[in-house]
Amino acid sequence: RRATQGDVSDALSRLRASGEDPVLIVIAERCLARNPEDRPRDAGALTADVSRYLAELEESAQAAKVAAAAAEAKAAEERRARRLTIALAASLFFVVALVGAGFYWRAESQRQRVAEATGLAGAALERAASLLGQAKASRADDGAAWDAAVAAGEQLERLIAAGPVEENTQRRADALLADLRAADADRRLLALTDDIVQQGATHSDVDSWKRMDDAYVEAFRDAGIDVRTASDEAIAAWIRKSEHPERLANAFELWVWTGEDLKHRFGVNRYTRSLRDRATPIFLADTDPFRTKLRDQMYRLLPESNTIDVNVLRELADDPAFETAPATSLSWLGTCFFSAMEPDFKGGMRVYRRAVALYPDDFLLNSDYARMLAMLGKDAEASRILSRCVALRPGVSGAWRTLGITLRKLESYQEAIEAIRRAISLQPDHMPTYVDLWLTCVAMGNLDEATSALEKAKSLAGDAIETHVMLMRALPERSPMERTGQLERAIALLESAQSGLPDDADGRSRLDSWMTECRKAIEYREATLPEVPEWAMPEIAD
Repeated sequence: RRATQGDVSDALSRLRASGEDPVLIVIAERCLARNPEDRPRDAGALTADVSRYLAELEESAQAAKVAAAAAEAKAAEERRARRLTIALAASLFFVVALVGAGFYWRAESQRQRVAEATGLAGAALERAASLLGQAKASRADDGAAWDAAVAAGEQLERLIAAGPVEENTQRRADALLADLRAADADRRLLALTDDIVQQGATHSDVDSWKRMDDAYVEAFRDAGIDVRTASDEAIAAWIRKSEHPERLANAFELWVWTGEDLKHRFGVNRYTRSLRDRATPIFLADTDPFRTKLRDQMYRLLPESNTIDVNVLRELADDPAFETAPATSLSWLGTCFFSAMEPDFKGGMRVYRRAVALYPDDFLLNSDYARMLAMLGKDAEASRILSRCVALRPGVSGAWRTLGITLRKLESYQEAIEAIRRAISLQPDHMPTYVDLWLTCVAMGNLDEATSALEKAKSLAGDAIETHVMLMRALPERSPMERTGQLERAIALLESAQSGLPDDADGRSRLDSWMTECRKAIEYREATLPEVPEWAMPEIAD
């Protein structure tokens, strides 16, 4: 009824509430408009409106499809982007994790290597330290202990170089290796100086003592000091730095006395300072009461003024410090006793016997003891001590030579020749040893080897040996030449050669003694032997 009355408000309300497309609602509202002017003119206009709506609807649908497709594409792109981002993030995380794991593995591997190397080096360090301590506490001549310590140090050095090791272990190893090198260098120097005096002082010729003096100077220079030019204070400081300053002081002292012996025994004056002045570094470096008291007596032992106090020597012999004094000091004490000319030399013999009991394996002590025994005419006992010497140091030529000379004096000629041959094998260019071989062979009656030894001696020394040779051939009861009338010829050669001999006080004294023996032999021959025909005399070159 309302519609017939033109009231379409309810219809419009329901239309608007229908939820239809607003454009269709607008077209429907126009069709239901109360005023005819507001309605479509006709069906064609309405059709046009509807067609336009449908066209727009189609366009909207197409646009919606395009938008939907674009949205889908965008969504897909966003999904791909998200997947790519996730993939990149995952890749980055993987790379970071991989790199981190690599760094961690490397750091862990390095840590393990350091720990392993440190463990090995630490064990080697402890072993080297232990062996070094044992070597330092061992006897001076215990080469095996030092060889073991040096080998352990070399192993430690290789492990440290292969490293890496912890810093603390590195520092400890560096300190130990420095200590080992210094101690081993010190030990080698002392061993070298021992060898120098063993090879030189066991001979009694000037050339051996010159070489000994030169070798000492070179050894000290190689160890860092020129003892000929350095100040007393510098030498004393160098001695004190040694691992064994008392032994180095003794070595330096033997060099000082070598120069003194060259001067007074052989007339070779190499040093302008007095003996006591040259010994100043020893007194500065070694202040041990026992050794200082002994040295106060030693440096009174001079050819021009021997003022040794035998009472002081007896005090030293009774001092408890005797039991721990170095072998070299005890040998000096024995020498001082002998130089003091004590009756029967009882004090000196007592010192040497006690010292050898304390140091049975000390070569120089035994050698000095044998020398003193020989000086006292105790050749049998001297030969036993010398046999010990060559057992201790079989490579020392002079010890074998001295043993041979002593055995010759005991008329053990074959043993003497064997000992002298051993000396020659060790030092084949030492002329005096060939003279000793010659003399021993003559005494034994082995003239072929005697001649060979003589020729070798002459080739080493030239005409200078002729005097010695002629003298030896003239000695009574030791040479077949005593019946040939050549004693006078030997005397003449000796007298004419005297002026050309070295300024050697000991040598000249022996020469005078030998010439006296020649003259006695002449007197004996003249009194007891018939004249030897000229044709029976062997030819001897002038």
